Amino acid sequence: PVYVIAAADTTPPSVVVSGLSSSTVAYKGETMSFKVYFSDETEMGEVTLTKNHVMLIGFTGDISVSGSGNTRTVTISNINDNSTTANKVTIRANAAKDAAGNTSKVFTSSAFTITERPDTTKPSVVVSKPSVSTVTEGGSLTYTVSFSDNKGITTNNFSASYVSLTGFDATTLNTLWVDKN
Repeated sequence: PVYVIAAADTTPPSVVVSGLSSSTVAYKGETMSFKVYFSDETEMGEVTLTKNHVMLIGFTGDISVSGSGNTRTVTISNINDNSTTANKVTIRANAAKDAAGNTSKVFTSSAFTITERPDTTKPSVVVSKPSVSTVTEGGSLTYTVSFSDNKGITTNNFSASYVSLTGFDATTLNTLWVDKN
């Protein structure tokens, strides 16, 4: 008889991360997700990846892990960039093992960007009703113009030159107060 002795499996499971690279941009205060795939050249065993296997470098956030089989989704919410260190995610060793008992090695992502979401909402303008219902010649009339924005108003260049009058003339046009909510 011929006996074949197979070499022992000493190769750890591989860890592949999808959706997290150097071109990733995450936004402060928001949520990001990526997938973690485990595979083995012979036979995959058990995947035990939990939030305790996920280490955040250069930022903080709330970590959750979901999924089954050899694929997990890692979700990081309430992201906060709190340092000048490069932002990376590490999947610690021993998050999975193959049928031979070999455990996965450490995986560390490329550095990625965390920034404020760009403000693309234009400020709104509200003009009040006139201060009086009837004005006689030589009298005065006041309107209040208010500006607001989801991120706040930082600069206000409003002046009388931005006002046009229709249906009447005014000899003096003054801007008395500007609300910068």
